[in-house]
Amino acid sequence: MSMMATLQSIESWLRVNSPPTADSLQPRATQQQLDEAARFLDVQLPADLACLYLWHDGATAAGAPFEIAPTFSFMSLERALDAWTGRNQLYRRDLDRDSAFHDWQPHWLPIGVDICGDYVVVETAGETAGRIFESSFVNGACIDTAWSSPRDWAEQMLRSLTADRPFREHWRRDTTSRILTWRIEQTHGTAL
Repeated sequence: MSMMATLQSIESWLRVNSPPTADSLQPRATQQQLDEAARFLDVQLPADLACLYLWHDGATAAGAPFEIAPTFSFMSLERALDAWTGRNQLYRRDLDRDSAFHDWQPHWLPIGVDICGDYVVVETAGETAGRIFESSFVNGACIDTAWSSPRDWAEQMLRSLTADRPFREHWRRDTTSRILTWRIEQTHGTAL
């Protein structure tokens, strides 16, 4: 299944099972916006990342926003670029001292944000361009829980929604709510 077909299947599931979450999805980004973002970042955006924003340009923050990962709302391209600028300014001295600085790299683009200001990011350049992972103020880059690409993320999201399979290994959607929410799955009688 193509990336766009997978995204459309996610949206179809949302429209039936979680209308408030589906309604949070913003209109699609334009190709011009994507081209401007690529120029601003000085990279060629990975094709599946461009497809994600051609599907929808993030979600509204209010109400029941669509989450890229549990607790991380899907950011618009404009918010993503603002966050990217902010993180680059914040870590400029660290990056000048150590180009391999673990907590942030200039080729990471935030696409999801939680209430603590941590991000889900996509690598936009390098050998692992397209990889998605969490970048946390406390824990730095959580590469061990990465998706290999936006397509990998979308396929796992679709399986989690339609087949009630775990998302990110231990999150399950809450089937008692008409709003898409996630709960940590119990393992051996204890919460993770």
